[in-house]
Order: sequence, then structure tokens, then C-alpha cells
Amino acid sequence: MKTWISGLALALSLAVLVACQQPAAGATSATTYTLTYDGNGADSGTAPVDAATYHQFDAVTVTSGQGSLVKDGYNLAGWMTAVDGTGTSYAAGAVFAMGAGNATLHAVWVPSNFTYSSSGTSITLLQYSLLSATTLNIPSGVTQLGTPYAISGEGALQGCNLLTSITLPPSLVGIGNYAFFGCTGLTSLTIPSGVTSIGNFTFQNCTGLTSLTIPSGVTSIGSNAFQGCTGLTSLTIPSGVTSIGQYTFNGCTGLTSLTIPSGVTSISANAFNGCTGLTSLTIPSGVTSIGGGVFRGCTGLTSLTIPSGVTSIGTSAFQSCTGLTSLTIPSGVTSIGVSAFNGCTFLATVTIMPTTPPTLGLTAFTGLPTGYQLKVPAASVATYKAATNWITWAANIVSQ
Repeated sequence: MKTWISGLALALSLAVLVACQQPAAGATSATTYTLTYDGNGADSGTAPVDAATYHQFDAVTVTSGQGSLVKDGYNLAGWMTAVDGTGTSYAAGAVFAMGAGNATLHAVWVPSNFTYSSSGTSITLLQYSLLSATTLNIPSGVTQLGTPYAISGEGALQGCNLLTSITLPPSLVGIGNYAFFGCTGLTSLTIPSGVTSIGNFTFQNCTGLTSLTIPSGVTSIGSNAFQGCTGLTSLTIPSGVTSIGQYTFNGCTGLTSLTIPSGVTSISANAFNGCTGLTSLTIPSGVTSIGGGVFRGCTGLTSLTIPSGVTSIGTSAFQSCTGLTSLTIPSGVTSIGVSAFNGCTFLATVTIMPTTPPTLGLTAFTGLPTGYQLKVPAASVATYKAATNWITWAANIVSQ
């Protein structure tokens, strides 16, 4: 018994010794690190000094001052972890966790002609007052050009119609409403790969824009984003985009080629209204509704397949598509809007697959060519001819 007790005591002693050698949960390393502020091209003065030392994972608060740093023609808007803008940006008062090494924050200088705001990890340029500028470099560290809440007249570069060249930094993740509205002098633009959203009216009436690549990470494109960009001839929408807003490409008369990603499920009203240069377009299979006026006035459109999952065709959806000669309406369609095919002067054959007549708006088939045919399932001919509003076109309803 004495031997057993002695062995137990030894085991307990060893367990206590090992436990004492392990760091307590949540304990930090004894190694300490420092934070240094860099003036990043300041013309004069000294950077703020943080005299504290930090352990890994300690909370660090970014200084609210700028020392005596001065850069002529610029304001200090915040700080960034990488001088080329590939890191993280911080506003004054932002808090971050210290890493496993000394940290350096570099000043983010924005032109004094810009108003700006900063908060957390966002540094936003609001409006540029130098409307006579022809070239502009947006500084590294800026994360947002304009805001998603801007209204007309508040776009970051709205009205800079003499601007022919602009360089955007890799730190940029969002482009806000009206950001380039009316920048008619721009002919091309490289959007950084980190950008994930393009706001409403962003490039509206940029008539000189002939080339634009939208980064693969973009998941949101706002309404009217490219409206009136008559110089654009082709554009690829990234695969992450799931919806196309209203008037997005309205009036893009030069657009002859457009790729809509397979993930798009909705196309809003007037999205391609007046795109007279489009000759063909593939609507993704996941689309379930075609909004009002989506293809109105697309006079060059000669070929189009409506996906089988579509259940509604909006008002004036294909109005004045004078290049269409035939079209098939899928079996799942339950409603066709007012003037949906009005003015399709060469649409000689419309094959309508639903066995039950969809709800039909007035003037849906007004202006079709003489002798046009609405081909419906054989067993449903009589039903179609007697249905509300379909009765107007009874003479043209025939069996498939």
C-alpha cells in the first residue's frame, strides 16, 4: 500500500510540473513588437510616434494625429499597411490586432481637390472639384471611389468631361454611384482586381469609352451603370453577377457582343433597351422573368432563345425588335405584358408552347407583318381564340 501511495504522489507531482510549464489559455508570447508610422512621401515634418510595445494579438488603435507631416496639395486621409496599396487601409481611430512582427503604417495622401471620408478600414473619395483635370492618379490606400448613396451631382468625378486618363489603385474595392457620370473624354479604364461592386449610373454617358474590363470579383453592377456608353462594342459580365439592373446598358448602340454569365437569374426593366447593335444574345437558363422594355428597340437582334424557366415577359419587352423573324415562348410562361411584341414588323412566326393561354396585355402583337402566325398547341387552339385579349388575334392563331 505504501508503495502505491508513493507512486501516486510522484505522478501527481509530475502532472503539476508539466501543467506549470504550459502557457495559460489566452496567454501571449513574451516577445513584444512596435508600430511605426511612415510619412510616405511627405514634403516635411515628422510622423507620429507610438511609444508602446505590443504582444501578438494585442489591440492597436491607429493614431488620430499626423505628427507634423505635410505634403503640399494633399490631405492625410488615413494609413495603410503596404505602400503600394495592396494591404489594408485604416482610418484614424481604427483598431487592429498586432501580428507576429513589427508593424509599419504608411500615410495615405489624397489630393486636396477631393473631399473624403474615412472610417474603420475604408477611405472614400467623395467629390473632385477640379473639373478641368485631364489626367488623375487616385492614390494608393483609397478603398472606395464615391459612395453607394450618392445622388446626381454628387458623383466622385461626375462632370469631369475633360478627363482622358485615370489610374485606379489596387486598394480600391468599390466604385460608387455616378462616379464617372458624363466623363466623355475617357476612352479606356482598367478597374483593379479587388473591386467587387459598381454603383448606379457609374459610367452613364461615358460616350468615349470603347474598352473596359470588369474584374472577375465583381458581383454587383448597379442600374444605369453603362447607360448611353455608345462607344462600347463588347463587354464581358463576370460570372459572380446574378442580376442585371434596370437600364444597365440602355442606349449602348455600339454594343455588338455581350456575354451574360450563367448565374444571372433576373434581367430588370430596360436593361438592353435601344442596343441596336446587338445581333444575338444568350439568356442564361436560370432567368425566370424578362422585365419590361428589356430588349425594346434592339433592331439588330435577329436571334434569341427564351429559356424554358421564364414565367413572365414584361411590358414592351421586345417592342420594335424589327430584326426578329421568329420566336418561341416557353411552356412555363404565364403572363405576357402590354405591347410585348408591338412593332416587330418582321416577326412572322411566334410559337407559343403553354397549353393554357398566358395572361395577355393589350397590343401585345400589334404591328406584326401581314399573315403572321401565332402557333399554339393543337388541343388549345379554341381555348386561345376565346381567351381574354387573345380573341383580338383569333384570326392569326393556328395549330402547331
